[in-house]
Amino acid sequence: MKRIQVLDCTLRDGGYVNSWNFGRDKIQYIIDGLMAANIDYIECGYLTNSASETAYDTTLFKEEQQITDTIRDIHRIKNLVAMVDFGKYDISALAERSADSLFGIRLAFHKHDSDKIEDVCYQIKKKGYHLFMQPMLTMNYADEELVELIHSVNRIHPYAFYIVDSFGSLKENDLQRMLYVVDHNLEDDIILGFHSHNNLQLAYSNAQLVTQLQTNRQIIIDSSIFGMGRGAGNLNTELFVEYLNDYYFGTYNIKPLLRVMDDTLNGIYNEKYWGYSLAYYISAVYNCHPNYASYLSEKNSLLSDDIESIISKIDSMHKEHYSEKYIEQVYLSYLSEQKEKSDAMAVLGGIFNEKDILMIGPGKSVLEHQERLLQLISMEKVIVVSINCIHEWLRDQIDYIFVSNKRRFERMPTDLYGKLIITTNIKCPEALYKVPYENLLNDQEDVEDNSGMMFLKLLTSFSVDKVYIVGLDGFSYDMDENYYTEDMKFSLNRNRMKNLNDGMRKLIGDFQKIIDIEFLNSPRFLTEGL
Repeated sequence: MKRIQVLDCTLRDGGYVNSWNFGRDKIQYIIDGLMAANIDYIECGYLTNSASETAYDTTLFKEEQQITDTIRDIHRIKNLVAMVDFGKYDISALAERSADSLFGIRLAFHKHDSDKIEDVCYQIKKKGYHLFMQPMLTMNYADEELVELIHSVNRIHPYAFYIVDSFGSLKENDLQRMLYVVDHNLEDDIILGFHSHNNLQLAYSNAQLVTQLQTNRQIIIDSSIFGMGRGAGNLNTELFVEYLNDYYFGTYNIKPLLRVMDDTLNGIYNEKYWGYSLAYYISAVYNCHPNYASYLSEKNSLLSDDIESIISKIDSMHKEHYSEKYIEQVYLSYLSEQKEKSDAMAVLGGIFNEKDILMIGPGKSVLEHQERLLQLISMEKVIVVSINCIHEWLRDQIDYIFVSNKRRFERMPTDLYGKLIITTNIKCPEALYKVPYENLLNDQEDVEDNSGMMFLKLLTSFSVDKVYIVGLDGFSYDMDENYYTEDMKFSLNRNRMKNLNDGMRKLIGDFQKIIDIEFLNSPRFLTEGL
């Protein structure tokens, strides 16, 4: 057996990106590519009670037989493994291992369950499977706790025991310390495994550090093709096996992995991006679940300072397990801390009541309707409000600028502060009016803090006669089609784009039942259902 081996977890850890819905043909294609590349172990997915008994196009499995039925010629695969999260699968339902079934079961468990896993471990071994033990967030164990855990592991005597960098926050000194503790306390014939994430861009260098451990012990390094995985992703299989080929006499074939990337994973990547980002870096620094970073980042209205401030407020009890309800509370609490008292609503009521509002968004359609815009602006009864931006050719004609997005506020010329209607999450003493941020949030999750939707909700508080809208076009996957100016655009995956458009369409339909709304243009990406 080679001293250093590779376990690919694309179909399991990569499944967090696409909800494990790879499709049966692609599952087979990925496995065939991994076999052609001579990858030592292939993880095919999760065994979990929540899986469907009849689905064969996903890598979530209800029972071992489902794996056999999904993957063709499973007997060809020498070291096929599946993961079980402790407490989420009934091990008694696991069939006895046969010659044509799984090689091993990877048991993932959290620190608070480490004293409860022994019976499950013995059951897995008794059924004939090779046991891989994966203590999640291994860095959360103090040295004494880690030694105590290893003593228990030695009694169980699994096939492999792992150091798991669940949140990609492990740095060189901590990894070296844990490697020393594990290698000097773990029984010599138990394989040492390492599983990493790439939030700090250290997965590759940390994996190299593990290979340089001065030991005779067998080592397994986890990776995924294209680094596919939740958030910042994982160690790249194609990069790491090339490193092993160059420095450790590896015999891996790179081309089959590149074909999998090109033919299968590129399409997923284009729709559901994974990889390094500032938000995932912040989540790693605070050693908390990356979904918190995703939640805050997807609002597209927070600066990095805000994201860091909010994540820093996550208490230790919630860091390990993601809770959307909890982070929503922390987020709103953070906004409330910045709120300043204002009687702006009463004043704005006096301004907007019985008036027509011309609402100008940042979409490209503004440039296509300049003549109609100027006609409306010339009407005495019309109040002109720009949303989150200033169109330079209309600078003098705009009465107010509504801003609820901190990123957009940062780019607002200071000489226009006197025209601003801002929400209470933004600090600007020079702003003309300030309205309560929380009160304007909407019930459609993906667009709850979309500035255009928030302004329309604000208008429902008044007795406006009519609202004319232009430049509220919805979102296209083509970034160049979304905004009239380059500096406003940001990237969207297809799923996110669809959710944004669906949410806006639903809210506009609701607002139309309360106020009279007329689009000067047919909103290019929102037309269905309006």
